[in-house]
Amino acid sequence: MEIRAFILSLLVSVCGPVGVYAAETAASVVSRMSAAVKSLGSYEVTFTVHAGDYSGNGRYAVSGGDYNLSLAGVDVFGEGAVRYEVNNAQREITIDTVDTSSHNILVNPAGGLDFIGDGFTSRIVSQDSYSVVVRLTPTDATAGTIDVTVSTATWLPSKLVYDLNGDSVAVDITGIAATTERLAAFDSSAYKGYEIIDFR
Repeated sequence: MEIRAFILSLLVSVCGPVGVYAAETAASVVSRMSAAVKSLGSYEVTFTVHAGDYSGNGRYAVSGGDYNLSLAGVDVFGEGAVRYEVNNAQREITIDTVDTSSHNILVNPAGGLDFIGDGFTSRIVSQDSYSVVVRLTPTDATAGTIDVTVSTATWLPSKLVYDLNGDSVAVDITGIAATTERLAAFDSSAYKGYEIIDFR
């Protein structure tokens, strides 16, 4: 009996982190992640994007439904229903409506980590002692899948892979934390001489 108890205690100590989520369903993992992100309030994310031969670092910050995003020399300001995309290399400003239906953090950072609702089916595709990977398949057949890696220590996302017809974009989240800094607002006076393209 003592040997059996010892073995069981050893298994618990070695495999304890697995036990935290072994009984978790894909839906509960997504729910935990959503709750963890919402608990941050306003937050900032640093990330690295990999797409084919391209690799680049970026950051975005979210406060309510508004956001700032910077990647590859492009600064994006999401303010209410309007998205301002500033391409500094081409000296262009593209104005469009915010795609609130998008769950891609590069398109709609404010809603990019919100997978709660009827728009997805989910299943766990892999897991280890530190993380679990959930595959989200949109009910819209024209949209691609999203694989989300979630840390079981924090229940925050650490990686997202967007796949559409075999073409994939991977986003490694290198940091995610609450922030008290106010979002920068779009200021047209800072971009004098830029061409404005308005799709609204």
